[in-house]
Amino acid sequence: MDASPRFSLKQRLHEGQNSIIFRGVREDEQTPVVIKVLKGEYPSPRALRQLRREYVTLRELDVPGVVQVYSLESYGNGLALVMEDDGGVPLSDVIHGEALQLRRALELGLALAETLARLHERAIIHKDIKPHNILVNSSTGSVKLIDFGIATNLAHETAQVSSPEALEGTLMYMSPEQSGRVNRVVDQRTDLYSLGVTLYEMLTGSVPFNANDAMELVHSHIARTPVPPWVRTPTIPRVVSDIVMKLLAKGPEDRYQHALGLAADLARCLAALDETGEIEPFELGQRDRADVLRIPQKLYGREADIRALTEAFGRVQDGRPELLLVAGGAGVGKSMLAHEIHRVIARGGGRFVSGKFDLVQRNIPFSALAAALSELIRQLLTESSRTLAEWRTRIQVAVGASGQLVVDLVPELERVIGKQPPLPPLRPTESQNRFGLVMQNFVRALCPRTSPLVIFLDDLQWADAGTLSLLRLILTDPDGGHLLLVGAYRDAEVDLAHPLRAAVAQLRKDGVALHELALGPLDRASVRALLADTLTRERPGAAPPREEVERLEALATLVFDKTHGNPFFLSQFLTMLHRNGLVRFDAATGGWTWDPAAVAAAPITENVAELLSERLREFPPDTQRLLAVAACVGHEFDVVTLARIAERGVGRVAAELWPALQAGLVVPLDSNYRLLEGIDDGAPEANETAELVVACRFLHDRVQQAALSLSTPEALHEVHLRIGRSLQAAHVGELRGDALFDVVRHLNAGAPRLTDPGERLQLARANLEAARAPSAPPPTPPAPRSRPPASPCCPKTPGTRSTR
Repeated sequence: MDASPRFSLKQRLHEGQNSIIFRGVREDEQTPVVIKVLKGEYPSPRALRQLRREYVTLRELDVPGVVQVYSLESYGNGLALVMEDDGGVPLSDVIHGEALQLRRALELGLALAETLARLHERAIIHKDIKPHNILVNSSTGSVKLIDFGIATNLAHETAQVSSPEALEGTLMYMSPEQSGRVNRVVDQRTDLYSLGVTLYEMLTGSVPFNANDAMELVHSHIARTPVPPWVRTPTIPRVVSDIVMKLLAKGPEDRYQHALGLAADLARCLAALDETGEIEPFELGQRDRADVLRIPQKLYGREADIRALTEAFGRVQDGRPELLLVAGGAGVGKSMLAHEIHRVIARGGGRFVSGKFDLVQRNIPFSALAAALSELIRQLLTESSRTLAEWRTRIQVAVGASGQLVVDLVPELERVIGKQPPLPPLRPTESQNRFGLVMQNFVRALCPRTSPLVIFLDDLQWADAGTLSLLRLILTDPDGGHLLLVGAYRDAEVDLAHPLRAAVAQLRKDGVALHELALGPLDRASVRALLADTLTRERPGAAPPREEVERLEALATLVFDKTHGNPFFLSQFLTMLHRNGLVRFDAATGGWTWDPAAVAAAPITENVAELLSERLREFPPDTQRLLAVAACVGHEFDVVTLARIAERGVGRVAAELWPALQAGLVVPLDSNYRLLEGIDDGAPEANETAELVVACRFLHDRVQQAALSLSTPEALHEVHLRIGRSLQAAHVGELRGDALFDVVRHLNAGAPRLTDPGERLQLARANLEAARAPSAPPPTPPAPRSRPPASPCCPKTPGTRSTR
């Protein structure tokens, strides 16, 4: 490997998936340095951008315990990150399969806990804590944390499901939530879990879980309880073992909530060793404090519903397709319930994908199903070449010579099965029949017994007729695969005349296995439990002071009366109380405080839409305008595309979007968002983002609707027209599939601003082409084979049909 003239490489310290860390020397000063270089002769633009971002992150940090960065320099065809070298060696070399002395392990753990506390106070989550990323100097006692390549400065992230080999981080040290297979976000507590694995290894000489199979390793982190350190090594004091086990709790809410709480307990252990040579048991976490308002993600009062969801997946593992409908009002937790199945899937070897019918895209046929299938294909693309080849063969056999039909709906599929031959023209009815049967074969191929599939479709009340008919075809397939279709809808918007009611009735007649759950708002007891978990430190067996109980009861009554037990409204309401200082953290007591009387007297809206609109209006004007444009695009949007529509640089758009990302009202769908931070649109490296797909979504429909309310109808017409023209100009060749429907939808919405006769004629032709596309209901499926009768559906009270 050719060295840069400014430094030379001497010793390889660690090799990761995309980079190598060396020990080297600066040639001009002959000073020792640590150098991180990218692998490969020609690093990808994404890898280059990621290293630039790591340099910016480290340059802005001045934290004891974090390696100091010197420069970012050219190296061959790539870049090299040059950092300080204080003579430390990787902790992995120090451990090397053997346990450390108890005192040394506690000292290192304390140093790392204090470093994490400083990082977290600066809103940085490392996300890859492991011995390889910890440099230890035995002579000076220095402990340095390195490798911030996947660090984030958002309060939390949502990890995406992919093959274990493609996950960010290191499997043996990865928290359950980093796998994307549990219904929890990744926040500061993920670093504490990884530190727990590292402490476990320091104390016992081995990691808690070690398996040759990557998926088995992921399942272990999610579901298996590790052997306590004291059992493996009886000389370890029980309280030290308990500290480690607390760090390794599956649920983030059961771990230490702050690194300083861990540091306090480790310091107490060291003090006991100094004083008596022994560490007696004590109550853990007495000085642990959660100074960040974290509303628990666990579900309250939904135990029976979770059990029904789990049982449904168990049935499709052994049987045939099944439909589980989840009905309830907006914000009641239907999506949260559906995502609880991730844990079961991790054990059963299945897959979970989701799609959402969008209020502003409700006229695009199959939009939610196409999104779910696209997500599944992206998951397959992260698999090993051997596994991907097996899926390629399976899918090719299923679609035959008609693969282009599926590629039009799911463009990502072309990356799996390659370019498809043109379709022979057919008359409309025959074309629809072909489309329906090919889709039936395709979906069946995606859910074999070895890999059951769960498809979650949200907001079925906005589903198009074509989707409802296609779902019937899939669910009545006599040779259907192992598919669980979970559909959520707002029952208040589905009256007796709604197409969804007719579709469900027909499915019952067809003998489809169909079950329905009805979710209501939380009761008072559940609201109180949520508030207790969020704001108090109630411990089992320890009665809290009477005054604290009375204050909590008063707040629970007020919150319940204001939000009517709606979980989404409740979380936004609590966030607003915290933002306005009515609920605040008291550093003196180490707990949360509030005045129920002051909360009751505050002028607080009792409408979630108004609450969100008020929140969005606190953002800078440029952010408000950008969110309105994004809301016109849809529930999900791509930042680079948004920049083109808004006619601004990607760097500027990223900066304008950042307040909404920090507030959690816009959620990134992958890690690419980090690569947009700090982009100078005028710098040469800005081109590195040109090919990035940076996907985001609104936290909830209510947020998207609130963003739309930031603009006038006339302004929205103009935005839709600009979006339609931009999408049309960006598309090379014939418009097909989703691209055609997308362009038509936006141009139709912007039609009041369309004045050019030629352009209006072009739009009319595009509408005609969209009408002729394979979007009409598929053919009537064959009569199903004999099946046991479907379970009765929970009765519903007819609601008022939506006029939107």
